Amino acid sequence: MASDQTNGIQYNEILPGLRKYYDHYWSLPSYIWRGPSNTVIPPMSYRQNWAHSARQLLSERGYSVPPSTGDHMLHKLLERSERYLPHYRSCTPVELRTFVAARHLSEGIAITQHTRRSTLERLLAEADEDPMFERFLDLPPELRELIYEYYFANSQDRTVDLWPKHTDDQDLQPSIMPSETTQPLDTSFADLPPLLYCYHQVRAEALPVFWKCFRFSAKLTAAHGSETGNGSAALTDRVDWDRSTCQTFRLAHVTGMSDYIRSAQIHIIYYWGSSVDFDISIFTLDVDLRHGTITMTNTDTPDSATDTVVARLRTLVQPLLRVIMARLIDGGTLQLKDGKEVMKLIMGGGCLAQASAGV
Repeated sequence: MASDQTNGIQYNEILPGLRKYYDHYWSLPSYIWRGPSNTVIPPMSYRQNWAHSARQLLSERGYSVPPSTGDHMLHKLLERSERYLPHYRSCTPVELRTFVAARHLSEGIAITQHTRRSTLERLLAEADEDPMFERFLDLPPELRELIYEYYFANSQDRTVDLWPKHTDDQDLQPSIMPSETTQPLDTSFADLPPLLYCYHQVRAEALPVFWKCFRFSAKLTAAHGSETGNGSAALTDRVDWDRSTCQTFRLAHVTGMSDYIRSAQIHIIYYWGSSVDFDISIFTLDVDLRHGTITMTNTDTPDSATDTVVARLRTLVQPLLRVIMARLIDGGTLQLKDGKEVMKLIMGGGCLAQASAGV
């Protein structure tokens, strides 16, 4: 499955000409074709591929779609299929009347065996857009937690950045934010799933599940300078967590959710050498607090120097990871001081690209 991004919107191409678009990591996908300017009307050259692939996908999901079905209806059916809603066209009239009666949708309408099929389908489809489950909080807490886990498990990406960026590197203002906020316009808000905003009891129950289920993205930049023979200035030794990383883990701390974090994905950029002639390693580490492991999952500069940097970094932070694991038998907990400790270890570890340095 191909993944890409256009205008800050993530998408996956699943069939020729058919893409799933995600405005947020937690949102249901849209299947509308979008061009370079985010246009939603496909040019004629794309229309046939899109419609053919849409029908193919719907058929795989058990939807029977007549050849005459237009693009607008195809799009609506694709979105319904993402929500696991039934395809009423495949139901018998008796089944449709049974559904309408069971859901008490016939108020003010006399439903008989002569009621038009289109009327029954319309009643059911309209009710699907405004579902009600008024006894959710009557369910046992253990079952509600399983429902929260299922909800989060259906997110398109389990590795999340709570302060995502536009492609122009500007803070993205999520659509969910306090309506009466007095915050300045340049203040960004955490991009949390809508479930966490619907009701205070649901938020209290689901928030720990959210922090436990997702792997949180972090970004760290480090540089180690050295004098060169030509007298050029050295890189300044520094280690910095990026702003969104600090916001994410500060949010976890102030809301008491740090104890529930089980994994993080750290994107690292490491420079060494002089500011005129420097080397760079870019790689990603997965930190699993459940098992106390650090694994390199991706590198943009695969070479022996990067392998050395990763090995040295793992050696430096492994003792800290053991300390974190020891705080709680069930998976370990994070504290704000852990980020500062990582910075301190890297600053005092010498040049990570030199295997013998600081060992």
